[in-house]
Amino acid sequence: MNPQFRDRVLLPIAVILAAFVLIEILAFSLSRVFLAVSHDLGHNQTAVLALAVAIGVLVLCALVAARPRISSGTLTALCVVGFLAVVGAGVAMMGKADAPGGGHGPAAEHGSSENLDEVQPQVSSPAAH
Repeated sequence: MNPQFRDRVLLPIAVILAAFVLIEILAFSLSRVFLAVSHDLGHNQTAVLALAVAIGVLVLCALVAARPRISSGTLTALCVVGFLAVVGAGVAMMGKADAPGGGHGPAAEHGSSENLDEVQPQVSSPAAH
């Protein structure tokens, strides 16, 4: 294969695909953590946790941007440690959030997802109150 073709065509596509896969893994892992937290503590605490994660990422990026020189090895190590921490938390919470009745909604109220077609949604209008 022509090295110029590989560098100009295949490498950018591979970088985009790898970034997409890593972002999907992070999003899935964070969703497992948020589902487990919402089950244990409630939706308000899940929102607080999501806000704390967003602020933490923002502060960390600001600190990295404020440094005049930072090595690529340090940035790589920081990203890998953060990625592994989020994925590890997601794996740890995966069984908790996926257990029957472990979440909220019709499947949790009835103990399984088999009877979802029998569950009638409860809709309340503001005029009824």
